[in-house]
Amino acid sequence: FKVVEKTRGDNAYALFPYLSETGEYLNGKTRNIADKKDMRQEAGAMPCLFGWHLIDPKVRTIAIAEGELDAMSLHQVGIPALSVNAGAGNHQWIENDWDRLERFSEILVFFDCDEAGEKGAREIIQRLGPERCRRVRFEDSVKDANEYLQQGAAHVDFDHYIQLAKPLDPDELRSAADYIPQ
Repeated sequence: FKVVEKTRGDNAYALFPYLSETGEYLNGKTRNIADKKDMRQEAGAMPCLFGWHLIDPKVRTIAIAEGELDAMSLHQVGIPALSVNAGAGNHQWIENDWDRLERFSEILVFFDCDEAGEKGAREIIQRLGPERCRRVRFEDSVKDANEYLQQGAAHVDFDHYIQLAKPLDPDELRSAADYIPQ
């Protein structure tokens, strides 16, 4: 992922470079290693997804995570993954990455299982197309992909949740099984 250390005064930051498929630098995000909330992107940089330079052009299923560490964790267990650049609530990246995302027949949305993550997942699924998106949710004891990997999860464990993932159907849509008792 070409993450590097950057210092500013007495603080150490991780610099997450946002690169195109060809390795061109598009954006950069720094995160204070000691203070997770001290995070910023380069001014005027293009909003886009993190990790494009590692996605095989033949891949047709992609995971989109809420954070860079989550995308890196998914990649580590063999799941091609990208990350949004500004958290669950900011979707400016869609406009810039729309054409690149067209090739994927399936998009697995690995946002956090908190209120902001659920809302953000619903929004991007609606914008990217509910017919090709599935929402991946972990058990209540797991916040995100990075935490799950730190707990010792392997590809097979992540695959279990991918198999359980469902599309976000409209609220008014009901299964035929819902009417059997009637």
